[in-house]
Amino acid sequence: MSYMTVEEVAALWAVDPRTVRTEIKAGRLGCVRVGPARRTIRIPPAALAAWEAAQLNTTAPLVNLSLTG
Repeated sequence: MSYMTVEEVAALWAVDPRTVRTEIKAGRLGCVRVGPARRTIRIPPAALAAWEAAQLNTTAPLVNLSLTG
């Protein structure tokens, strides 16, 4: 797997590219900036794997879906 663009990651996650940029800006998703002005963003495979692992380790609040009571 090679470095991915913001748009490719957004398509993979089925979200808007702004969501990916928000994750980068918040420091939750690593990236590499390339190009003469360093404005082009590329996301390395290791950063995607780390973000996905962090999501799996996050515990969501439990919801009681019991129909009794």
